[in-house]
Amino acid sequence: MEKISTFIKLTRIQFVLPSILPFTAGAVVGWRASGSFNLSLFFICLIGIILIMLMGFLTDEYVDYHLDRTNVVNTKFSGGSRVLVEGYFSRKVALISGIICGAIFISLIVPIYFKYYFKSFPYLALFGAIGFFLGYAYGDPPFKLSYKGWGEILTAFDCGYLSIAAGYYISTGRIDLIPFVLSFSPALTVFCLAFINAYPDIYSDKEGGKMTLPVIFGVEKMNYVYIASLILADIFLLLSNWLIGAPKLLYLFSLPSIILTYLAVRMILQGKYKLKEELETLSVYTLLMMVFASISIIFAYLLS
Repeated sequence: MEKISTFIKLTRIQFVLPSILPFTAGAVVGWRASGSFNLSLFFICLIGIILIMLMGFLTDEYVDYHLDRTNVVNTKFSGGSRVLVEGYFSRKVALISGIICGAIFISLIVPIYFKYYFKSFPYLALFGAIGFFLGYAYGDPPFKLSYKGWGEILTAFDCGYLSIAAGYYISTGRIDLIPFVLSFSPALTVFCLAFINAYPDIYSDKEGGKMTLPVIFGVEKMNYVYIASLILADIFLLLSNWLIGAPKLLYLFSLPSIILTYLAVRMILQGKYKLKEELETLSVYTLLMMVFASISIIFAYLLS
């Protein structure tokens, strides 16, 4: 059992939420717009998303090993899972497991889609191809986009627009402005989560050549980006009724996110991000804002 729990820790499966929740939100919004919900396709896509993300997480553990080994100031949200660094598994276990996840996606999910759903949802192939490419190219050679300053931006796109638009598409069969507007709040909050979790890694990342946004611009400048992004995330939720006719219940369900934004911004302005325990609290606040960004959309549309 200990081996199993340690392997689950290696997968960092808890971080699939940033894609699963927006995808679900998009599917629910599409269902309310079209009146139809393809449950089997929804679950197939969900499994596909999880496989792609696990592929990326596991291979990143392999690639980032040299960085994680030199990182002595990691938090619960940074520095990888620490499973490989602490010697519980060899690097090959992470690499092979990631390859297996990618192979299952290609050999199982893709054929099922083309056999049963391609004619009705042809553009889903494009969503899947982009998602798979980003899942691999994020940290793996020869692309290693997270080493070139694109990691946080691509995470925002992947867990924001791509996920919501894909969910919306499988319910409506169309691509339009609605998921684009609704994607800003999840995208901006997961963007903040991605780079604020990189704060403790800044020295090991810089030494290892991983050019995250905090490494490129510095923590102080990224603090302003953090504050602006969270405020914009709340503003987009509040304006969605005017922009796309989203349910007015979003005003109510966005309140927890607004409160968390206030608490997080106050911590940044007070300089508490410099302390490890406070930075972990800030990461929790940001994670909750990311969760609320999607859940507020889901419940607003379900209850409207």
